[in-house]
Amino acid sequence: LYFVLEYAGYNRLFNTKVTLTLLIPMIVAFLLVITNNIHHLFLLQEFMVVVDGIVVRGFIPGPAYVFTTIYRGLLLFAAAAILVQVHLSAEGIQKVQSGILLGALLAPVIIGFLYHMGITPYPFLDFTAIIFPVSGVCVMLGLFRYRFFDIVPLPKQTLFSSLSEGIMVLDEKMRIIDINSAARAVLGEN
Repeated sequence: LYFVLEYAGYNRLFNTKVTLTLLIPMIVAFLLVITNNIHHLFLLQEFMVVVDGIVVRGFIPGPAYVFTTIYRGLLLFAAAAILVQVHLSAEGIQKVQSGILLGALLAPVIIGFLYHMGITPYPFLDFTAIIFPVSGVCVMLGLFRYRFFDIVPLPKQTLFSSLSEGIMVLDEKMRIIDINSAARAVLGEN
């Protein structure tokens, strides 16, 4: 999510307080994982399973596992929604960049979702870790070939609100649908 917000130009949303707030559930989850043998809140039970000659570690998820999976899913959904919005409004190389980044994000998300829904050829075998290198190659391609951070999309709202000239956007019925702060100052509004 942070990477996507940085790419999309929304990095101003992240201050230390917001970052820590978003990280706290994952820090707690990490602590629950390393102390799971004491309380079994993350994994209720672990076992080994043989599926088509492949030995796989199986487990029964605990409430903390379910919570962190849903939490991660919501963060990934937010990142994907931002990327879709950027992709739909982008043109040229920015459209390619956002498409690559969206593909890199969605590949492991879709595979992980299918795993958690039980739609997999091998029960208990999560292919998400196998897909991460594909995502890494996509991001690397974007970084080096399509210059992710040399050419980043500038949100129209950021550009619009930073202009020193007063601008009002009117619809066909002459109603104000958007106004920047400079125009508000001229009109005496806050």
